[in-house]
Amino acid sequence: MGLNGSLLSGGFTVGAIAGGFLVGELSWRWAFLINVPVAITILGLAPTVVPSGRSHETVKLDLPGALSVTLGLFAVAFGITASSFPALIAGSIMLALFFWIERRTTAPLIAIGMLASPSICWGNLAALTIFSMEAGLIFLMTLYLQDVLHFGPVTTGLVFGVPELASVVAGIVAGRIISRRGARSVLLIALLVQGGMTAPLILLGADPAWLWLLIPTLFGGFFGHITAVVAATVTATSDIPDVNKGLATGLITTSQRVAVTIGIPLLGALMAVRENLLAGIRLALFADVLLTLAAVILIRAGLHRRVLSPAH
Repeated sequence: MGLNGSLLSGGFTVGAIAGGFLVGELSWRWAFLINVPVAITILGLAPTVVPSGRSHETVKLDLPGALSVTLGLFAVAFGITASSFPALIAGSIMLALFFWIERRTTAPLIAIGMLASPSICWGNLAALTIFSMEAGLIFLMTLYLQDVLHFGPVTTGLVFGVPELASVVAGIVAGRIISRRGARSVLLIALLVQGGMTAPLILLGADPAWLWLLIPTLFGGFFGHITAVVAATVTATSDIPDVNKGLATGLITTSQRVAVTIGIPLLGALMAVRENLLAGIRLALFADVLLTLAAVILIRAGLHRRVLSPAH
């Protein structure tokens, strides 16, 4: 899990710096075009390095579930960003339909029934919080650097890429910390660090001198973020039979992707409430801190009840 966290961080670091150079020196279109040769390379190499799996059962694709959740998330994200109440209603209906499908299909896209396990339930809530708030933070800080401080893409990429090195370190040491302190306690502390390091950013002003606050804060926040990611993944895949580990991992991976989908529109919509961009960013950052703190309180209470349960 720690190695996975380091790779996530390394990918973000390379992407932030390389993306900044591509956009700054070539065109913003290259931020999308670069994915094509990378994807082709991976598709070509994967069959030679990944062993093929064998199953005695025919795998059925959950197309109704995939369609309903995709349309539902799209409608919700559009409804938030465009302030469209009908889109929000339609998205909510599609997501409710998705849950209905997943509970009845023989080969569900997501094993929703596993959420009955407290570790899986609260681990996935933690993943939703971790990724949604961090994705929203990156979005807000990108706007701050480019539209408030008027930095170019290259400088913006470097501002993100250099502090992100702290995440690589976090991925390396997170496993050791968890083995000593336990995944649940590390999860709560790391999530508090992620939210706590966001709080000082509310003070950011319109002068480049504020980088003295931004860069060290990003260092600490990124370290807490990846540590929380590893701890949440361990929590959400613990206390279940080995045969279900794959399903639990798929569930938390889905939570991570869904979180990114809703985090940016949510904080972006809050930012748009204020006419002044900097004031809007501050408001969205304040909401980020409050939502993270609320999640920590809920997760702590839920995991604490689980620990005290007579069944455990």
